[in-house]
Amino acid sequence: MKELKLILVFLLSITIQAQIRFEQGYLIDNNNQKQVVLIKNVDWLNNPKSIEYKNNETSKVEITTINQIKEFGIDNQSKYVRADIKIDRSSEDLDKISSNEEPDFKKEKLFLKVLIEGDASLYGYNDYNLKRFFYKNNTGDIEQLVYKKYEVSTNQFAYNRTFRGQIAQNFKCESISNDRIKKVNYRESELTKLFTEINKCKGSDLTFSKESKKVDFNLWLRPRLNNSKLNISTDTESAKLGNKTGFGLGIEAEFILPFNKKKWSLIVEPSYQGYKVKGTKLTSGDIVDVDYKNIEIPFGVRHYFFLNQDSKLFINLQYMVNLNLDSSIQFKRGEYTYWDYKINSRGNVATGIGYNFKDKFNVEVRYLTDRKLLDELNVNTKYSTISFVLGYNIF
Repeated sequence: MKELKLILVFLLSITIQAQIRFEQGYLIDNNNQKQVVLIKNVDWLNNPKSIEYKNNETSKVEITTINQIKEFGIDNQSKYVRADIKIDRSSEDLDKISSNEEPDFKKEKLFLKVLIEGDASLYGYNDYNLKRFFYKNNTGDIEQLVYKKYEVSTNQFAYNRTFRGQIAQNFKCESISNDRIKKVNYRESELTKLFTEINKCKGSDLTFSKESKKVDFNLWLRPRLNNSKLNISTDTESAKLGNKTGFGLGIEAEFILPFNKKKWSLIVEPSYQGYKVKGTKLTSGDIVDVDYKNIEIPFGVRHYFFLNQDSKLFINLQYMVNLNLDSSIQFKRGEYTYWDYKINSRGNVATGIGYNFKDKFNVEVRYLTDRKLLDELNVNTKYSTISFVLGYNIF
């Protein structure tokens, strides 16, 4: 646990120091004055309440809040408008879910993300697990599209899908049938597609359309050089099996998340490892033989730090699941084997730091924390590895 805490502190400290670029954008203040500025583009997952900006490349960084500006945008990427609106924050968590079908509206001042802007405008709001969508009605006011999950009896739920009726009532158009509206779900992709169709039906040019984002996928072939060591001890004797170098091969699937400038990804990387040592002497003079073969399956997260258009650094944090393949540790006295233990290795944590070039090649140095190989109470084992990994993007 101490090692894991140190790793987390290390990753957090690097993340805090990471820089995100200031990009061309604009602000509109409460007096409707528009100012062209450079905005720190965090590529917000959750709607912000304040932003950082600079008047030019050399000026100091300033902060402005939702009380000071009514709109801001980053050129060709994103746009947010301030609105005093009623929002329903009803939770879908099982221990908090409401039994009331009707939304519980409360008035708030929020920045809404513009998803579609035209005669039929669509807005989005994210706050961690809360996702809400809004539209501009016939009177020009912004209202929430109502969708609510509620409990009708113990562990039985129903859904208020009033948003479909709101769309049908406010955006009547010949080519948009009621059946089309009834099929739409409360998802950004489906609502964005429907509102685009409505504007096209009405002959309305879109003045803004949010850049569509998707989860990118990479498949990496990753050979590696492993340097492993194993310490074994009992109540009466011990042995340090020392460092042994071996080769491994893995396939990594990487899912790059569509927010925060694609700086985060989820990774899983099955790989084969082997460690075999014979004839190591214990302090008693007895011999220990180790034959350890396994498939490691690390699940984790990766964070990128962009250096330039072609180069970026990254750090990983992973939890290793180990599948053992007919592996054993044997204790011998002469030709006699007096202990023959089947290896049942436990999970452990791995962290790595690496370099990526043009999303085609990467290199990584990875440290795997101590791993216990046996369940036996009378034998203590500590197996650890440092790996040098090469990567080639095959998909």
